[in-house]
Amino acid sequence: MLKTLLTLLLLSLTQPLWAAEYNLYLLRHAEKQDDGSKDPSLTDDGRQQGLRLARLLQHGDIQRIYSTDYRRTRETVAALSELTGIDVQVYDPSDLNTFARALQQRGENAVIVGHSNTTPQLIGILGGEAKAMSESDYGDLYQLQIHQSNVITVHLSL
Repeated sequence: MLKTLLTLLLLSLTQPLWAAEYNLYLLRHAEKQDDGSKDPSLTDDGRQQGLRLARLLQHGDIQRIYSTDYRRTRETVAALSELTGIDVQVYDPSDLNTFARALQQRGENAVIVGHSNTTPQLIGILGGEAKAMSESDYGDLYQLQIHQSNVITVHLSL
């Protein structure tokens, strides 16, 4: 009897206590060039951050990739798009509430790349927690594990 109880206890410890229905991965674009232009490209380090993102998430059952319509955000997810064969869809960062509702209604694993002022705001609208980002913050990746109306925020670094 004790052996059976111990076996059941061990099995219960190996089963996940939380199974997300879907995951949203949100990040600010990778490091951009400081060339004074309105729409700069990524630096070499920024391109490396994009490659690390692609390697990290290429087997993450990603179903959609979203980016704002800026070169630096599109370049951040270009390698992931190429590895997964998923086209990057552009979203409007000026209407984050509508975009958040669409993400919640779809309930799909997605990567969303934005900016220092929009990414923390979108995370908050979705029910997650994020620190404020400055113009020098690069490489923070937030995974929102969503199950029904519950959200767990996991902060990762690229």
